[in-house]
Parts: sequence; structure tokens; C-alpha cells
Amino acid sequence: MEEKAMTKTRIVTIILLTAFVVAFQAPAMFTTTRAAELPATEAAVSSITLTITNPLPKATTVTLTGKKSYTINVQQGATITRTIDPGKYKFSYQGCLNKAKKGNLKVKKVTATLKIAPCKMATWIWYNADDSRPATIRLKGWVNYSVTVGPGQVLAFSWVADTYQATIVACGKTINETWKVKGKKSWIIYACK
Repeated sequence: MEEKAMTKTRIVTIILLTAFVVAFQAPAMFTTTRAAELPATEAAVSSITLTITNPLPKATTVTLTGKKSYTINVQQGATITRTIDPGKYKFSYQGCLNKAKKGNLKVKKVTATLKIAPCKMATWIWYNADDSRPATIRLKGWVNYSVTVGPGQVLAFSWVADTYQATIVACGKTINETWKVKGKKSWIIYACK
């Protein structure tokens, strides 16, 4: 029995010595990896690149509240990036027609995206039947528009669906009206007909 125990001890000693020799002769076989060397999904993320796209016809301000708070101004039609800390955030911004938009933005990866909701748009076609004078339309609402259509010309234009105070100057007359414009509707306007 004593001989069996001695044999087991010798085998364990040989295995340990072999491992010890291999470790010192081939250090490349046993490497340590620092967190900075790991792919981003494995290492602790220290910052996030947030991309914000603003399709609105006006600038807006996005507020993030969470681990830290951020206030980010985004110009009309712009796509911007900002570096933020990882974590969970609540976002808010003034959207189309100044309607408050809120939600949760959970940031886990190295990048995150916030797409501001676009406005509903209306399309109109203006035909100026007056061959001698231009026609002008001015719309005052959340976004203001002013368009002039040359004599005998046709113009297609899109605007935000909203309620507008409209001033039309055509055929030598000025007309003031209130227009309630709904999205995805086409308007055809004939001047002087």
C-alpha cells in the first residue's frame, strides 16, 4: 500500500514539475489580457457614442437624465454625435408642433441612436393662372413659409401639417384665411380661376 502511495506522489510531482517547466519555457502559451485589450463587448464600457438625428424643420434640445444629465442642442436637419456615460436614461425633447416627446433610452453598447420623430407633412401644388403677375403665399404657424410663384407657373411644395394664418396675394387681391392642414393631403391651389 505504501508503494502505491509513493507511486501516486511521484506522478503528481512529475505533472507539477512538467507544468512548471512548460510555464517558464513557453510564456507565450500563458498570457493575461487586460480589460483595455478586450473587445468592447467584453470590457467594461466607459463611454458611449450617442447619435441623434433631427429631421424637424427647427432646432430642438434633447435632455437626457440618468446616471448623469445631458442637454444637447440639435439643429434642424442635423445628425450629431455626443459622448455620454453608459447606463439607462430618460430622454425628452420638444418635437413637431412643440409637442413634448419622452421615452427611455437604454444604452448598453458602444453606440446608441436617438431618432427624433419627424413631422407629418402636407404637399400642395400651386398653379398661378395669372400670366402677368406673381402670386405669393405666406403661412404663419409653428414653422413660417413664404413662397412666390411666377406668372403662369406651377410649384409643388411641402409643409408641416399644422394650423396656419395664411395670406395669399394673387390676381391683385390679398386674402387672409386660417388653414388647418392635415398630413399626407395634397392641395391644389389655383390663383385667378
